[in-house]
Amino acid sequence: MNSDELLEVIKCNLALLEKEAEIVITSAIPNKAAKVLCDKLAPFLVSELSSEEIMGIRGSINEVINGFGLYEGPEGEMRVGVSKEVLKLASKKLSNAI
Repeated sequence: MNSDELLEVIKCNLALLEKEAEIVITSAIPNKAAKVLCDKLAPFLVSELSSEEIMGIRGSINEVINGFGLYEGPEGEMRVGVSKEVLKLASKKLSNAI
């Protein structure tokens, strides 16, 4: 999900809550509340990860869950199909999102 999609989801749900009288938004600027929420939530989106990084993270989790190590071979090749560098970059991106 990118930030434009997130903004639309927030707008729709705020409108729904307002329609159901759960909240009242009193702003002179249309959609300002949705934009503020989107800006605050956007850094937590993991769509910044490439498909290769996501594949490596998923593979790593599966290997650990199933009791295997992440490395095999004399040169420490990854069992999960991606390089150690790819996982390091993905880890850094996830750390920056927190």
